[in-house]
Amino acid sequence: MDARELRKGNYVLLYGDVLTAVDTVFDFNNYEPIILSHEWLLKLGFVNKHVKYCHQELPPNIYIRKPYREVGHWRFVLGVNSVVYVGYVHQLQNLFFAITGEDLIIKEQD
Repeated sequence: MDARELRKGNYVLLYGDVLTAVDTVFDFNNYEPIILSHEWLLKLGFVNKHVKYCHQELPPNIYIRKPYREVGHWRFVLGVNSVVYVGYVHQLQNLFFAITGEDLIIKEQD
């Protein structure tokens, strides 16, 4: 994992199996990225609308689409002509922060 991709608060796996939020990147060699999945999108507050996932903090023309294949990077659609491919939770958190200025965190279950 590249420490330059990490921000304080990013979710990662510590030692491969313990969910943690990054507090410091001092010991980043023990961090592993979390693969982005349908379950993680829901945990982070996205709503499944058939083939795309929307978030209330994002405008309607910015959303995430499912991968073309069963395994692959998700497409973060930014309007009409821009797509960013996202494969890990921390990448989505960083992109969300860059767009909204807000941290993307796990939502409490209702």
